[in-house]
Amino acid sequence: MEGSPLKALYSAHLAGQSDAPLFFAHEGTEYVADRRKIDFPVAGYVAVYAPIAAFTGATTRARFDSLLFSLGILIVAVPLVLAVSWWIARPLTVIAEEVDRVRELNLDGKVSLKTPIMEVQRLATAVGRMKSTLAGFKTYVPVDLVKLLLTTGQEPVPGGVRREVTVMFSDVENFTDIGEEMNPESLMRHMSDYLDAMVGEITAEQGTVDKFIGDAVMSFWNAPRRQTDHPIAACRAALHCVSVSRALNARWRAEQKPPLRTRFGIHTGPVVVGNLGAKNRLNFTVLGASVNLASRLEALNKRYGTRILISGAVVKKIGEKFFIRPIDRVLPRGVQEPVEIFELMGEASADTDAASGLAAQCEAWKPVYAAYVRRDKSATQAAVETYLERFPDDAVAQLILKEVLSNDTSAQYDPSGVRVYETK
Repeated sequence: MEGSPLKALYSAHLAGQSDAPLFFAHEGTEYVADRRKIDFPVAGYVAVYAPIAAFTGATTRARFDSLLFSLGILIVAVPLVLAVSWWIARPLTVIAEEVDRVRELNLDGKVSLKTPIMEVQRLATAVGRMKSTLAGFKTYVPVDLVKLLLTTGQEPVPGGVRREVTVMFSDVENFTDIGEEMNPESLMRHMSDYLDAMVGEITAEQGTVDKFIGDAVMSFWNAPRRQTDHPIAACRAALHCVSVSRALNARWRAEQKPPLRTRFGIHTGPVVVGNLGAKNRLNFTVLGASVNLASRLEALNKRYGTRILISGAVVKKIGEKFFIRPIDRVLPRGVQEPVEIFELMGEASADTDAASGLAAQCEAWKPVYAAYVRRDKSATQAAVETYLERFPDDAVAQLILKEVLSNDTSAQYDPSGVRVYETK
């Protein structure tokens, strides 16, 4: 029985139960056996055995084949599922990114998306139409206001809140005469170029353009978005507007088009800011005496020959960041308290020859203004003549000298020495 599983079968027979199948191993092979007791021709047992693999081999092979087949399907299906998922998810990702851009009011470009999935394509088309609509809407209302409505979900209703803002009015000098010299189409294009440049500088300094009144522009700072340095931003915007206006005028002269000279008035004070109008037609604006004073300051430029006039309230806020000089103490129409007005001449941060010249001019102006506010005509005349030797083109100094030399009595003053006159 050497090399035969019979010895192992016999050992299993001796150890096992007579009525149970026998399982044994021999040389690494598992066997199963069954045996029956006999009495003829001799008493004993008859056993039949076979390797277990003879019974389970086909099943094992089938299971292994099934496993291989399943693995093959998995290898093929996973990339296919990923590809299909990407094919479906990519358009949705693009749409989600576009919605995020809309939330930030980044409305440039179109939604370029093509997908055979009809529902996703309809969604992309709807987002594209929303971008186009908001882009048009953005040109009519302040961008910060649109962002506020989008982010907060607030419904715009009539009403406002009290807040300190800086208001700026700008107006074109002699615009009526210019309008009469140009045909309406040319004038419209001319003014569109001008207003586009002005608005660009205002919005670059975070200003809110309130409205256009013909050639005039009304804008304000610190609403709807709060700004801690709104007087500084407004002054900087006015100076930039003057600079870009000079560049435009140089180009227009070369093109045989009339140049435009703009005047600015800036004041900081309390207003009511909010939505004014009817339920179905609102205007986000500011109301109050501070708005009227900014408009009066703009009009005062005509008398003094200045470009940018600011109030004492603005001067208190801007510190020494700009070159300014006092011009007069006045009581404009509709204003209850005297106002000291200043000319905004330039930004003090620039270390240039122009800045040095403005600093020297402001210093030379001090004795002129000191004599002028005392209403000392002889001292004023002497100071102005000395000043004009260095700055002969200064319109304010020329005006003061003309008033002194002509012994002009038309200028009216209240008992405290404040100039009183009517402004339009």
